[in-house]
Amino acid sequence: MASSAKSIKRKLKIFLIKIYKLRQTMRYLRCILRIMRIKLENFNKNVQSFVRDCGYRPLAMTIDGELNCVRPLAGQNYPRFHCYIKEENGALLINLHLDQKKPSYEGSSAHSGEYEGEIVESEAERIKSIGANPRHSKFAFEDI
Repeated sequence: MASSAKSIKRKLKIFLIKIYKLRQTMRYLRCILRIMRIKLENFNKNVQSFVRDCGYRPLAMTIDGELNCVRPLAGQNYPRFHCYIKEENGALLINLHLDQKKPSYEGSSAHSGEYEGEIVESEAERIKSIGANPRHSKFAFEDI
């Protein structure tokens, strides 16, 4: 009887772990579906230069080969625009959202982020206009 109780406990633990992982995956997928996606076709510029023209600071490359970038709004770390940029088939793909605050606890990527709305849409339009003509960037240097 003791071995069947242990077996049931073990199966329950495995089941609960699977449910937890499923919930994490569903939360991740909900975020992905809501992210503002920007696609710049026929992109033939230097990505690093484009990122700087848009006022973003590269943080790191992800394991998926995306460039992780941020643009603080108020001169502090948060709130900030946060995007992942990837070149694919001659196009530049940008996933954009607004981080309102730092992740709640160490090791967590969960944060208070906005994936849609007027502010995010306005930033997406700004990035598109810079992609079409980098001279329109307020960060581009003017001729002297």
